[in-house]
Amino acid sequence: MIRKAVVLLPLSLLIITPAKALDQRPPNATCIAPPLSRDGLVRVARAFGSLGFVGPTQIRQHPSDPNNFYLSERRGMIKAFDRTGANPTTALDMRDRMAFTATDTSDSEQWGITSFAFDPRFSENPFIYVAYNSKPSTTARVRSHVSRFSADSSRRSFVPASETVLFSFEQPNRFHHIGQLQFGPNERLYIGSGDGHDRTFAQVSTDPRGKILELDVRSTPPEVRPYALGMRNPWRFAFDGSDIWVGDVGWHTWEEINRISAAGGNYGWPIYEGPTCLGDNCNEPGLIQPLHYFGHSVGTAVIGGDIYRGGRIGSLSGSYIFGIGSGPGLMALLAPNFTTRIEIGQLPAGRPTGFYRDQDGELFVFDTTGNAVWEVFAGSGDEEPVPLLLSDTGCVEKQNPAKFAPGVIPYDVNQPLWSDGATKRRGLGLPDGSRIGVATDGDFQLPAGTVTIKSFLLDGKLIETRLMMNHPNDGGWRGYSYEWTGSDAVLVPSSGKIKTFTRISGKTQKWRYPSRSQCMQCHTLAAGVSLGLETAQLNRSFHYPDGQIDNQIDVMERIGLFDRDLPPTSQLPALATRTTGGVTAQARAYLHANCSHCHRPDGGARVTIDFRYTVATPDMNVCWVDPAIEDFGIPGAHLLTPGDPDLSIIPVRMNRRDRFGMPPTATRLIDKKMVATINDWIRTPGVCD
Repeated sequence: MIRKAVVLLPLSLLIITPAKALDQRPPNATCIAPPLSRDGLVRVARAFGSLGFVGPTQIRQHPSDPNNFYLSERRGMIKAFDRTGANPTTALDMRDRMAFTATDTSDSEQWGITSFAFDPRFSENPFIYVAYNSKPSTTARVRSHVSRFSADSSRRSFVPASETVLFSFEQPNRFHHIGQLQFGPNERLYIGSGDGHDRTFAQVSTDPRGKILELDVRSTPPEVRPYALGMRNPWRFAFDGSDIWVGDVGWHTWEEINRISAAGGNYGWPIYEGPTCLGDNCNEPGLIQPLHYFGHSVGTAVIGGDIYRGGRIGSLSGSYIFGIGSGPGLMALLAPNFTTRIEIGQLPAGRPTGFYRDQDGELFVFDTTGNAVWEVFAGSGDEEPVPLLLSDTGCVEKQNPAKFAPGVIPYDVNQPLWSDGATKRRGLGLPDGSRIGVATDGDFQLPAGTVTIKSFLLDGKLIETRLMMNHPNDGGWRGYSYEWTGSDAVLVPSSGKIKTFTRISGKTQKWRYPSRSQCMQCHTLAAGVSLGLETAQLNRSFHYPDGQIDNQIDVMERIGLFDRDLPPTSQLPALATRTTGGVTAQARAYLHANCSHCHRPDGGARVTIDFRYTVATPDMNVCWVDPAIEDFGIPGAHLLTPGDPDLSIIPVRMNRRDRFGMPPTATRLIDKKMVATINDWIRTPGVCD
């Protein structure tokens, strides 16, 4: 039997009026996303022509023919092709090793092939070394492997049956497994090994977890030793000379970049996270502080990159280029001091999961979940692609920026994203002649050039307007925030800002204007980027500026915005509002609107929760499920313990506004009304049936 989530129609859908709003599509010649002609210090372009990939995890050039590239796919394939993407072949097929491994991260967040490296003496020893995480049987734990494969007679491909496992060990949890492989200048193989999501391992010298490991491939048996201790998850690292540059993924507060010298050392986890001591032994001798750290207001899950040694981008020569797994931003620590961090550009879509510096010193970026590989080029400067004043964007009236431009279509949603009690006005700018696609799940697929607008008000006063722009010519989505400073609003710097307001009540309230990277932490590619623009959110009545009341989807269809006919609105789902629809419908609508942009397949969250409203509660992977990240010391806690909110991590995290709070960004106040609703939902008899 197929189970369906319960969704109740809001009462406003029952309003019927003979008058019709917006009988014609308004022309829009002004509120259109521009091309990114001013695109930052760097720009990216699709690498390797039209060649497609499935979960790319590593790129290398053939040691004796740099025009030939090799790329690993996490499913167990290594492909070979030339620089243009032509002449693709299969260099290694080891998919059978993944036969028992789930591909939804429930077995391993880093399942499959994670990296590979050619033997530094390839002409003498035609070997390839492969790191992968897999299960040997359906009932076994995940094991991490480093294996060697021999080349065939062509020395272009490798023989699957030639595998020699050099190093292997079992993992205790599904997080923080083996990642990067890289040969050092001493011809030893270095391995990034996460802590297995158990912090006790990182300081134990005899355990392989939580370290950069050094493996002597020439010794028999291969000798493995810890090279750098105190790592949490050194997912990506790179050699520059004898130094190793590591992006060590943070816990709840700090992300680290460590520069490891030839002497190795102890980098502190879990005694320290960034500059913060987490334990009692803060004065442990020999601990090495990170070269650089940043908080989660910048982004989460640092993705280690490389020192730029190419000739395309002179201003970044010698700088360290890296990424942030929670968004599309590309960052740099500027040479020679590496104390200044700037955002140098963004991927048009998705988020970086790794970097490769080719033999000319130029950089490639790959996105494992987005199935994309990008090549980095010089941009045209660090100017903003949008005007500094909101009144100059074309999305509002020039003389009265508080009003949308005539070509902008206003709309509202059934279940808003919680924004610390602010009210919102929303608008949509579509290029003339364009149409909206509607996916099978009801999500709107918006054409290039689209602008979505959201203005925030506290006590009826405008404080911020955000524009999400889908830049044409593969520019992709980017977000821009404007701060109201009187009769107009001014573009907020790309790093964002915080401002304190005094409310009518006399209480003060801090408001965060998001950075560009923070915008994309929530506006995920998996959720279609444009949050709220979907049939279940827009299937409601709306008071249009001319005084008319009509169903928004009926209006949009009537004026020709969709590229196909939709079913009648009476047959389409509609999310419950905050005040109508019943406890279950309200709770599920809240989780969909506030959480599902990350908590869905490929949404970027580190757990397998699925909060989309279309997923039945038993299939959300929360009922009786042990918390994978934090249990807050609550004995017997589950993500959702039916009947008992006090033993349910979902409302516990909603009720916090520290580093453990949910949602994790864009809010500083607890949504007490919806916390109570979620608690009532958990108490509902048969909530998980």
